Amino acid sequence: MNYTLETPLLTTRLMIRLAERDDLDALFALHSDPGTTRYIPHMHWTTRADADVWFARLRVRREQQSAVQCVIVKRTTDDLAETIVGTAMLFNLDVASGLAEIGYLLGRGHWGKGYATEAMAAFIDFSFSTLNLRRLEATVDVRNVASNKLLERLGFVLEGVLRERWLAASELQNINLHGLLKREWKP
Repeated sequence: MNYTLETPLLTTRLMIRLAERDDLDALFALHSDPGTTRYIPHMHWTTRADADVWFARLRVRREQQSAVQCVIVKRTTDDLAETIVGTAMLFNLDVASGLAEIGYLLGRGHWGKGYATEAMAAFIDFSFSTLNLRRLEATVDVRNVASNKLLERLGFVLEGVLRERWLAASELQNINLHGLLKREWKP
């Protein structure tokens, strides 16, 4: 099986497609905002070189089929002018066990509009139905109330707290571990 996104996922307002080199300017705008990246386990990008390093790592992960990195695009009536509002990712794919970690990032200007729920529901459905994964995990900083609530709405179960799991932005972060089983998923 090919563990990638062959065809973009379409929702009412969004398209989820593989990230490409042409997306780096828009992704730099997202990842260079310390407010947007506060709760993720890597520093925000400060130069375009950070974006290039990220993309090089992405290409290796794609070749190894260990990750699926997508952009979340706001759809327009003509679908010509794209607005990237965030990212969605499957990583640490363990094909033998049928599991992966899921991650997402939404630009601050797009918070509170339901985009994350809409995009992640489609991405989760793709993970279970197309890739035939059995289990998804998500790790989220305990202070990131919005992200923890999003996972609850999507049916994830809080399975524990990983104390001082990440050092990000010079802060030790306690992390909630959430899990969702395919048989529990209600699209």
